[in-house]
Amino acid sequence: MIYCDTCGSGHDPDHPHLAWLDEARQRRHTTQGRFARLISTHVQISGWLCPGATDLYHDPHPSTMLTVDHITPISVGGTNASTNLRVLCELANSYRGARWSASG
Repeated sequence: MIYCDTCGSGHDPDHPHLAWLDEARQRRHTTQGRFARLISTHVQISGWLCPGATDLYHDPHPSTMLTVDHITPISVGGTNASTNLRVLCELANSYRGARWSASG
């Protein structure tokens, strides 16, 4: 049973006050699908290659651990717009995230 924050009682998942939950799940699913398609397109064009990041002085190299990187992180006002996304390997993405945290 799910408890409604608005009226405080338990309801089935179709309760109208829980509509926000379905919307949040849909947004997350849509974003994950966009990220998967971005990586898939990158692999089709460039293969399993991390393109590197000039802001990290990180040269291109082979990698099977590709992720989507936000050029401007969400935490500092970035968005999921395609112009703010790029493919990097997990190591470069993590390193880049640590640098943003340290400088912010």
